[in-house]
Amino acid sequence: MENNEYVRTDLAVETENFKIKGITSKEYTEDGFSVHEMCSENQNTGFAKGRYINVNVGPLWLYGKESNEKAIGVISKFISELAEPFIKNKPVSLLTVCLGNRRITSDSVGPICAEKLIVTRHLKSEKNDLFSSFGGIELSVITPGVTGETGIETFELILSAVKSVKPGIVICIDALAARHVDRLATTVQLTDTGISPGSGVGNHRKELSSATLGVPVISIGVPTVVQSSTLVFDVLGKAGIKDIKEPLKDILENEKSFFVTPKNTDVAVAAQADLIAKAINLTFLGFSEL
Repeated sequence: MENNEYVRTDLAVETENFKIKGITSKEYTEDGFSVHEMCSENQNTGFAKGRYINVNVGPLWLYGKESNEKAIGVISKFISELAEPFIKNKPVSLLTVCLGNRRITSDSVGPICAEKLIVTRHLKSEKNDLFSSFGGIELSVITPGVTGETGIETFELILSAVKSVKPGIVICIDALAARHVDRLATTVQLTDTGISPGSGVGNHRKELSSATLGVPVISIGVPTVVQSSTLVFDVLGKAGIKDIKEPLKDILENEKSFFVTPKNTDVAVAAQADLIAKAINLTFLGFSEL
C-alpha cells in the first residue's frame, strides 16, 4: 500500500529503503540510547552524500538529571564526529543557525536553542582575556526567523551572515516532520549534508549546504509534527485497506494541509532545544552551560 504521495517525513530512518545500492545502515547503542545510522555514498541513492544519524533520546522532559546529561554527552559525541573533519588542526569558528518561528511552539526548537547557546565571537575584540579563557573559540548565533515575518528569504540572511562572519563550519537547527508519532520530540537527527528549511511542512526554501553556503554544514533536527494525511494513510494500512479508492483519496488529499503535534509540545520542544544547545556548548567549549 506504500504511496509516497501520502507519506511525509524528514527522518532518514523512516524512509526504510536501506537496501538501495550505495546505502549502508546499522543500529547500535550509545551509552544506553538506541542509534540508527545511515550512510549514502552518492547522490544516486536519492539522498545527499553523507551520514544520517538518528538518536532515540526518549521523552527527556520526564528524565532525571543523570539521563539528561548522558543524552547531552551522546549528542555532543556525534556533533564532534561530524565536525572533526572540517575543523581538524584549524581554529574553531562556528556559526549556529537557529531556524524556525518562536511564535509557533512546534516550530520553536531553533529559536529556543539560540537562547541557551554560549556565544563568544564578540568577546574577541571587546574582552580578549575572557575570549582566551573560552579557548579562543568563536561561536556566533543567528536566528533568521521566517520569510513571512521578515520579508527576506531565510537563505539570503544566512548567506549574508556567513559572508560577514566567515565561519569554518555552520550548524543548522530546525524542527522536522516525522511519519510516526512515537518519534515526535523523542528523536534527534544529525547529518553532515545540510538542510532545506521548511521542508517538514511542505514550505521548501533554498537548501543550506556546503554547495550553497560555501562552508561545511551540519544539521540537527527534531521531529515535532506529523502530517495528518500520513496518519490516516498509516491507519488505513494497519486496517488492511490496500486499495485507495476515490473517496479515500479525497480524505487523504483534504488532510495534506494539516499537521499534528503532541499536546505537551511546549515542554517537549523546550527539553529538546535545551539538549541541543548544551550539546553544542559541550562540544566546542567543554562545558554545557555557564
